[in-house]
Amino acid sequence: MIDETRPAEVEVFPGGLWYDTMVTNDTFLKDHHEAAPRTLGVLCRTINLWKKDPEKIAKIAAEALTKATGGEFSDQDYITN
Repeated sequence: MIDETRPAEVEVFPGGLWYDTMVTNDTFLKDHHEAAPRTLGVLCRTINLWKKDPEKIAKIAAEALTKATGGEFSDQDYITN
């Protein structure tokens, strides 16, 4: 049964593709207090975009990783179901 007195649930932090990890420490947070939430926001938007258009993002990711590592990565390496 839906409780209409409660706000609708929203996906505040979308589940990652495989897993997502962010690590920091107190010194960084103290010195850069705006960086952590902004970085988390970028991560969330990236995951949402990936879920919305996986083929487009898979192509970008495969090309970037191939260039960065010298390996060979196809678009299909990044397509998840």
